Amino acid sequence: MKDVTAFANSAGGQIIYGIPEKDRVPQPLDGGVNSNDISREWIEQIIISNSSPRVQGVKIQAIPLNSTQPHMVAYVITIPQATSFAPHQNTEDRKYYCRFEFQSVPMYDYEIRDILRRATVPELALEFKFGTGNSTAINFPSSGDLSDPVKLVANVINKASQPALYAALNIFIDEAFSVVSTGGLSHLGTLAYERGCKQKIFEKNWVTPHCMPIFYGIALMLTDTPLVFRMEASSIRRVNFYIGYEIHAPGFSTRRLIHIAQYPGGTLNILGEIEE
Repeated sequence: MKDVTAFANSAGGQIIYGIPEKDRVPQPLDGGVNSNDISREWIEQIIISNSSPRVQGVKIQAIPLNSTQPHMVAYVITIPQATSFAPHQNTEDRKYYCRFEFQSVPMYDYEIRDILRRATVPELALEFKFGTGNSTAINFPSSGDLSDPVKLVANVINKASQPALYAALNIFIDEAFSVVSTGGLSHLGTLAYERGCKQKIFEKNWVTPHCMPIFYGIALMLTDTPLVFRMEASSIRRVNFYIGYEIHAPGFSTRRLIHIAQYPGGTLNILGEIEE
């Protein structure tokens, strides 16, 4: 219950029973759990009876480990991030837990208050992908210093149950990416250096009724068409690039930075958000 409520109060996660762990590294499968002794229904009842409010949306899957003994299984418990009913208390010890690195730890007061906000305010985020996914090859024509066009798609996600009725958003694009099409975003100028890289600023304001509200779990394209950029041949020597965004909505504000790395051979890879 400590781990289940901690995952629910954090970003969600999975617990696998049936794989031993040593020094945080999974080991070979063990013999499994006898489902005649510990059933999926029993695990579900334990979770329902010992969390307050009741953890919602938990999925429990039994995976047979031995074809000759189908009752010997591993259990995979998938816990979604809690939103409307957060935070969840472990009623065994009446504490609230969250995940911190590899541990389930008691929450501070400010963390509990922050989770309580999930049910009352939206939580918006941008997810970036290239036209080909999380990575794309940078190709240069036989003549010229500019690469072939690269598409960058931005999707807006609301991670909270509270709809966002309106929002203001800025995107920061590494100056090494020469933008040739903004997809309809307005160019505001150039930002100061971010981790040694200059960034151009583009904005979009969403107001009701156009494109709004933004509901929980639905990905909306920020622009009708992707942003398109090219890269100069001199930038092929760089390893690290950064893009970012800033979102303001009723009761919510955030600023994030996304790391893009260039691997040998001229391939860009979106590695995810980093601490500023």
